[in-house]
Amino acid sequence: MHTLLALLALGPLACTDGELELDDTSTEADADTDADSDSDTDADSDSDSDADTDPVTETLGFTIDGEADGLTVEVQRVDFAGDGAFLGMAGTGVIAGGKASVTVENPASDSLDAFIDGYDTVGAFYLVSIFDDADASGAYEAGEEIWGVGPASVLYLEGVEGELGFIVSDGWQGFEDEGADLPTIHVKSNIPLATNLAPQALAFSGTTDLPLPDEDGQWRLGLFSGAQLDGDTSVTPLYDALVSDSFSLELSDAPPADHANEDGLIEVPIAYYDTNLSGSLDQSSEFGSAHTMCLDGQISAAAWLEMATSYELAGFYLEEGFRGGWNLITIAGEGVTPVPQEDLNRLAFDGSCSFPEE
Repeated sequence: MHTLLALLALGPLACTDGELELDDTSTEADADTDADSDSDTDADSDSDSDADTDPVTETLGFTIDGEADGLTVEVQRVDFAGDGAFLGMAGTGVIAGGKASVTVENPASDSLDAFIDGYDTVGAFYLVSIFDDADASGAYEAGEEIWGVGPASVLYLEGVEGELGFIVSDGWQGFEDEGADLPTIHVKSNIPLATNLAPQALAFSGTTDLPLPDEDGQWRLGLFSGAQLDGDTSVTPLYDALVSDSFSLELSDAPPADHANEDGLIEVPIAYYDTNLSGSLDQSSEFGSAHTMCLDGQISAAAWLEMATSYELAGFYLEEGFRGGWNLITIAGEGVTPVPQEDLNRLAFDGSCSFPEE
């Protein structure tokens, strides 16, 4: 990774000593004329020129929302005036007790970009992430798990002027754009981060509106993997139990690898009528009357996603609302959409959605 340009504090020191000595110069006139002339000229000149270029450094403090002790915070400069490419790592720090400190160098003034059109204010923009430094290198390497990005980024500014002074200031600060009229600015010692890409337990609930069972069978609710729905009867479902007029499910651990099919690791909640009281889904005779779980008329399912191991994938997860681990999704055609947190308790088996026709 490239190292950020540092602002150099130049302190030239110069020392010059000069001596001129004229010794033992005499003239004697007598019968014997002696003319002795000694002339010593010593010119000593010492000249030292030391240019100290120690960079100016600052310490940024971060407060982390979520369990992250032992993970690493990384601050990377981003070319916000261009294509958003990474320009180099500015510093890292290990999280302990929910906090981390990162020492960074002030960027060189001639490397800063215009901040906002119409102002002479210039600055640099930094992305802040949390990752698992698996190889203990002290810097993010491709393939390592990214547990969070933001929500705050970091700004370094110089020459703040005019109305900008009511919002931002010279130097380092946290910058959080929450979509409001003005961003939230955080002091450099307390910048918020979150494990917003980390796995977490998925709890969802809802109601059932199923036909009353007759004396020959009973309704059950199961979580069936893509492999099972493809006909692999050797795969054990994650969940399968009797269902009443409501349900509540929670998923935390990763599903077994044999649950995967070409679509990945998808678990589809299905209510089915167990006609022979076998306690399992008989796809040959019971699948036709099964109900899928619905949200606003669309099929809903649980998907297990791998942790983001690149900033490209991390950016996609954040933009689309996904995270590593379990995600509840709705399926429409070939597209999937994450279910918002506020909708996780209003799922239903009500016959309003069904598998698309082949």
